[in-house]
Amino acid sequence: MDRQRAHVAALLQKHRPGHRFQRSPADFAELQSLVDAHVVQNMDTWGLQALGVVFGDALQAANAPLAWCEVTDEFGTDPTLRVGSTSYQVNALTMISKRIERGETVDVLDLANHVKQSVAQATGGKQ
Repeated sequence: MDRQRAHVAALLQKHRPGHRFQRSPADFAELQSLVDAHVVQNMDTWGLQALGVVFGDALQAANAPLAWCEVTDEFGTDPTLRVGSTSYQVNALTMISKRIERGETVDVLDLANHVKQSVAQATGGKQ
């Protein structure tokens, strides 16, 4: 994940010199700028999922009960965000990538707000 974070940070520096990711909700706007500029092509799954790692870091900063963990299923082991001690998971890794791969418009802030509402429901509004 650190390699993916570094990759996206380098993309941001290239396309928006002087801007940095802060692992905060402010990163949603920076990610949107990269998505809008199409700096990662829709066939570059690793690069798109790297955007998802940075998106997940910003989600974690915006939603206190979220924590990175690894989950294993029939497709392998991947990082995901778990909501507190619940079994509810947010797959930030692919939230952006799947939409871009399908040719959809991505609204990063809208995705973040959707996650925030889902987390509130999963925790009964307690964050």
